[in-house]
Amino acid sequence: MARNKVRQISCPNCKHTFAEGENYCPGCGQENHIPNQPLKHYILELIESLFHLDSKFFFTVSTLLTKPGQVTRDYCDNKRARFMPPIRLYVFTSFVFFLILQFETHSKIEEPSSELNVQTPLLTDTLLNSNDSTPSPLSNDNDNISEINLFKFSLNQEDLKTLKQSTPAQIDSFLICEQTTPNYFNRRLVSQLIKWNERNDQLLENFKAKILKFSSASLFFLMPVFALILYLLYWRRKKNYYEFLIFSIHYHILVFIVISILFLLHQLFDLSALWTVFTIFGIYFYLWLALKNHFGQSKLKSFLVSFLAGLIYQIVVFSTLMVVLLLGLFYA
Repeated sequence: MARNKVRQISCPNCKHTFAEGENYCPGCGQENHIPNQPLKHYILELIESLFHLDSKFFFTVSTLLTKPGQVTRDYCDNKRARFMPPIRLYVFTSFVFFLILQFETHSKIEEPSSELNVQTPLLTDTLLNSNDSTPSPLSNDNDNISEINLFKFSLNQEDLKTLKQSTPAQIDSFLICEQTTPNYFNRRLVSQLIKWNERNDQLLENFKAKILKFSSASLFFLMPVFALILYLLYWRRKKNYYEFLIFSIHYHILVFIVISILFLLHQLFDLSALWTVFTIFGIYFYLWLALKNHFGQSKLKSFLVSFLAGLIYQIVVFSTLMVVLLLGLFYA
């Protein structure tokens, strides 16, 4: 129970007088807490319940680091009193992780290249000669498009300057000239390239913020996906999905902690890329040990399951990362 809760003198249901330290009424089981409080009280209570660190936090983290799979096994065996609840621990560690990541990426954002390379000699003439009556994407001119390629068109500095003052119809005309379908995706891509060409610091900040926002949200939804992968691989065990979800949460917490430590060490000592390789290897090695200890399998079976689960999940994460990057580029 959070320390910020307001206690009652006696139970309003059965009139039992509370002794010091009683959190629940022994007569009717009602919680010893006055619920009718100002909104500020509940905000502080929520923050305290999420980020209040006690001995459970340090014991849970130390056990996660030194005894792979032990926390999940004990938690699923209902031995929970010693451990911090998984969701609370995940919220705290992910908050710290993305905070560190924000500082880490802030110094590494590079200005976009001054040349976007391409040869579009007819673009300027096309735009100057076009007007609001430029054929729409649905006109018969689209029949002349021999090949549809979302990234086929290219832009140089002169093109970008011309497109900066163009109308949507002129952008459509440019896309048709480049033998590219003038759909929402391509229009948005052109407009974003124009923004990036201006090398606006605010745009870079927006891009970084969008990447962090989409990454944090996607990782939260990826945890159940990883649990589902393990659930399917251990189908014959006839275990509940809940157990694999707890395992997935604990594993992601471990990953957050390890990568956060790596980022901090990199800031302090400027570590080589070899440390990153060792960290990735260590994370997969931890998965193998955690599965072996939790499910009591042989080393070989645990290795095969961890390898297969890691491979499938890596494909899912890579695909999600591509989506996150596209969303960051499109909505920066």
